Amino acid sequence: MNITDIRIRRTYCENRLRALVSITIDHDLALHDIKIIQGADRLFVAMPSRRDENGEFRDICHPITLQARQQLEQAVLDNETGRFLHQMSVIRKELNRTNRFYAQLADFASSLLEEAEDLFTPQSKKRMSHLLRRVENLRGETHMLHEYATQISSEYQAQVD
Repeated sequence: MNITDIRIRRTYCENRLRALVSITIDHDLALHDIKIIQGADRLFVAMPSRRDENGEFRDICHPITLQARQQLEQAVLDNETGRFLHQMSVIRKELNRTNRFYAQLADFASSLLEEAEDLFTPQSKKRMSHLLRRVENLRGETHMLHEYATQISSEYQAQVD
């Protein structure tokens, strides 16, 4: 069995269901509605199922051998982990860029206030000081978000490992 494509169709955060995934096998067979579920100890993969006449859920399709199940689960979970870590990396880079922007803006406003003091009226100085405080607050918030995103990535990786 050669899994040739894995697509995360939808992600969830509120309950144990974490994602709905579709896979393609050998470029010939597509399986939809594979679930990634948060178990007590780890993430696991649940195959597409439906409720039978007795109210019990039955898999519509499933791997026959343990080896095939492990291969499928490993491929799906590795893709989920890689995608999540990639998304978090993009977020951290954007927060880093935004933090640098706010640092430059704060430096500019600060030097403008100090060096061009005679160009401003008292009201303009007050507004510029307010701008400087706001920019410094935004910079602090983006720094905290960057730290938080880093912690989330580390915690997620620790859970997966």
